[in-house]
Amino acid sequence: MIFRSFQPRVWVPSVVAVASVAALCLTVPAQGAVNTVEAATVDPAAPAPAQGADRGGGPTPPDKHTVSGCTLAPLGQVCIFVDGSPGTTKVFSAMVVRHKFDPGMICHFSGKVTITSPEGKVLWKESKSLKKCVPGRAYFNWKVDDSFPSGSKVCAQFNEDGSQQGGKPCITLKKK
Repeated sequence: MIFRSFQPRVWVPSVVAVASVAALCLTVPAQGAVNTVEAATVDPAAPAPAQGADRGGGPTPPDKHTVSGCTLAPLGQVCIFVDGSPGTTKVFSAMVVRHKFDPGMICHFSGKVTITSPEGKVLWKESKSLKKCVPGRAYFNWKVDDSFPSGSKVCAQFNEDGSQQGGKPCITLKKK
């Protein structure tokens, strides 16, 4: 019997600066929404969060859809994941993820998600930072639970040691 060593392949995506989303889309903002933030690190050997997967541990309900967009960053990428309701502009949560493809440390990092109206007015913004180092991948996840006008943009930013990593991936909320 012949044994071969397995070399994992690394997929390097092309730059996706803005993803248009026809699947997310309501025009009445929720009143009294509470914004909470979750910060976590993930084992770099673990698979990336899959589209449609609820990063809370369970399957995505049928009334929830996940969209994502990524930009290249040094030794990896920065991605945004947005969970929303199909056919509306309701956003349940937003996540910014920093991946490093080579084994590398992500140190003293921060993330920010901003939702702007089609006119450029900031409608929602949250940020979080951690002063530690983690290998391979780090993310921040925010509960948004609100609706925004059609054409609004959900954009993410990730910084390490005070420097922005890559571009700002965005998702545009559009009615179906």
